[in-house]
Amino acid sequence: MGHRVDPDSDAYHLNAVYGAVMGQVQSFEVLLAALALALEADPAKVSNASLRRQIKNAIKAARHAFQSGSAAASRDRLKDRIDGDLYKEIDALVSDRNRLAHRFLVEQLVDVRGATRFKSGTALQLIEYATRFADGTRRIMQLLEEITTSFPSSSDKKMTALGEEIGRALILREPLGRARSGQQSPD
Repeated sequence: MGHRVDPDSDAYHLNAVYGAVMGQVQSFEVLLAALALALEADPAKVSNASLRRQIKNAIKAARHAFQSGSAAASRDRLKDRIDGDLYKEIDALVSDRNRLAHRFLVEQLVDVRGATRFKSGTALQLIEYATRFADGTRRIMQLLEEITTSFPSSSDKKMTALGEEIGRALILREPLGRARSGQQSPD
């Protein structure tokens, strides 16, 4: 019979579960920022600013939201713009995100007969967090899709590709032109 894994005492396996949960948390953060940006966008707004200035301002706002903004800041930008129940769910997830990122693992450590391990049930708590983040992320994605279906789209494939490239560059911090030049990010 194979070796039985106790995820609460085996730091390697518990950290693997923790890493998977934090990947889900990062997806939540990206979609939360995207939702805040989409709700602030007004496709019908007419601006006297040059197209260059409008694009520059949009990129600046997106860069801040995706690269230096926080989940709490994105949540705050949603206040009174979305359903109250969804806002409460997002608020709870932001609180969970902060606990997971800053203190969860340390809070779960215990000393058992001179050996440091995680409290019983720690892995289960992480799985429950993952489920909540997956559900919240799904709800945010649904709302984001509803909002953006009313946005104008371009039939120009080059413009669509450029928009997608700019989005990847902002979210993933890739330099523009990588997709067109065929460069791959280092592994």
